Amino acid sequence: MAIVSLILGIVSVALCWMPVVGLIVSAICVGATALMKRKKEYGKNKRTMKSVALIMAITGLVISIFVTGINVTESAIINKTNEEALNDVKASVSAMTLAQAQQTADYAWNEARMKGLRNERMTQYIFNAISNSGLDADAYILEVSKTGVIVKVR
Repeated sequence: MAIVSLILGIVSVALCWMPVVGLIVSAICVGATALMKRKKEYGKNKRTMKSVALIMAITGLVISIFVTGINVTESAIINKTNEEALNDVKASVSAMTLAQAQQTADYAWNEARMKGLRNERMTQYIFNAISNSGLDADAYILEVSKTGVIVKVR
């Protein structure tokens, strides 16, 4: 039994680097080694070997808890960072499409004026130009005036 306890202690330390699996294996090893240590066997070597095995199993469990904590924390940090980066990208794309819609609307406004379009016909002409450029015209609000056009997000 002393050799089995020692092997379990070694297994606990050997697998402690694996975040969740190491934690489970180490806990099992600590429990099994503690149960084996309770059995009375005569001989100083066997008691010493079981004590060393129990110390190794507990060391493996502590290291497993530490590694699992680091892994969970690292995962949380990476997920948070990825989420923030994705939000930045979405904001950049939104700003870029708004600028593209504004530029398209400006060109269309100038064309509509040269064609002599006014009021609703001019607004419809600008909406059509935005749609033809590949943007979703329904996502924008147009403020058309005598001096130009302003595009806002709906």
